[in-house]
Amino acid sequence: EVSREEWGVLDNLWREMQQSIREFVQFLERIYGRQGGEDFLDVAWRVFDEDMSGEITEEEWAEIALKQLKYFGPSQIIFRFLDKDDEGPVSLSEF
Repeated sequence: EVSREEWGVLDNLWREMQQSIREFVQFLERIYGRQGGEDFLDVAWRVFDEDMSGEITEEEWAEIALKQLKYFGPSQIIFRFLDKDDEGPVSLSEF
């Protein structure tokens, strides 16, 4: 059984995760939002999937997010959140 206090902590963590995702999406939109009418998430996907394998590894993610884009938010946590099937790489449908 989850206590009211524990539920409050979980609720706060969930809100923080949602905020982190929103901020990351806004970050990507600022960078890739003006690409000739193409959806900025499609452009971002191609950037992150450097080897065009159809999935983004944690190494690719870190290389792009941290080193190229200079994103200093919780990028590894976001990557793990996106990896819904918990298999390691993030697929396009998860992205």
